[in-house]
Amino acid sequence: MKQKFMPKSVSFILICIFGTATVCLSKASFQFSSKGTNSEHKFEKPWSLTDLVFLSSIFLLLIDKIGKCCDKKNQNYQQLPIYRNQKQWKIFLYVIVPSIFDLISKIFLFVALIDLPAGIWQIYRSSIIIFSGIFSLFFLNRKFYIFNWVGILFIIFGLLISLFSEYMKSESDKNSKLVGVIYVLIAQFFLSIQSILENHLYQRIYISKMRISGLQGLFSFILTSAIISIIYFAIGTENNGPKEDIVDTFHMLKNNHNLLYVVIIFFVTSLFYQFSSIHGSLSRSSRMIALAECIRIILIWVLDLIIHYFWSDSFGVEWKSTYSYLQLVIF
Repeated sequence: MKQKFMPKSVSFILICIFGTATVCLSKASFQFSSKGTNSEHKFEKPWSLTDLVFLSSIFLLLIDKIGKCCDKKNQNYQQLPIYRNQKQWKIFLYVIVPSIFDLISKIFLFVALIDLPAGIWQIYRSSIIIFSGIFSLFFLNRKFYIFNWVGILFIIFGLLISLFSEYMKSESDKNSKLVGVIYVLIAQFFLSIQSILENHLYQRIYISKMRISGLQGLFSFILTSAIISIIYFAIGTENNGPKEDIVDTFHMLKNNHNLLYVVIIFFVTSLFYQFSSIHGSLSRSSRMIALAECIRIILIWVLDLIIHYFWSDSFGVEWKSTYSYLQLVIF
């Protein structure tokens, strides 16, 4: 079935812009302070931001519905037996299973972003290439050539150098940096499993990728909201601990309008990033998406420096002589 997509160049630009914005905005939100239920503290709410990402994904269902209504050819395809005879429970099951791994991955990523600079965090997300390569070798029976192994070794070397430079650059909380890196690696491990599952399961159902992402977002939003509610009512307020108090979250947003604006913009950019990523993947230009991810690393790092030196030294990242130059080379 043929579909119309936005030009590849437009998808590329949007992925770079909105991908960079989502990371920088989420990191900035964690660095904001606001008065909550009892006291003023930082907005370190990884579960809340995760829930917000999934909420934005639900709007993809609306976009998919509008697209189908405007595309008469697509409506004709929907009448074919191969579409009408699909079992809804099977579609639901095939969507739910990868969603669970996506949820786990996002939680670990946002928790890691609290302690790691956005640039380093983005660099370690490239570790998914290592996990996906190994999984595809064993589970998808794909051939690996020498240049594939050389590429993976280069990535591992780059990750180790990045960790060393960030560890040496940090004057305090060095252990939290290591924990953050471990969390990112765990997240990418689960994300690679999700990718393998999607590659295997989605070949068995006939449904648009936009709708798949929307259904995943709907299920994950309900599940995440339920978990946050259980944490609040069963355990109570967070008291500066690892738990999240949803009431405290709303109080913080109410008492700091700048924080509220950042979170709203994060929600919008997250929706547009997912939309542009889907179009980029549907254009089957995997190299374009990989290049966009590489450019995002540089953009995030540069934007963090600009925010720190031209907006507020409470945000962004500081340039620190030798180790910052080392990170620049790795980027």
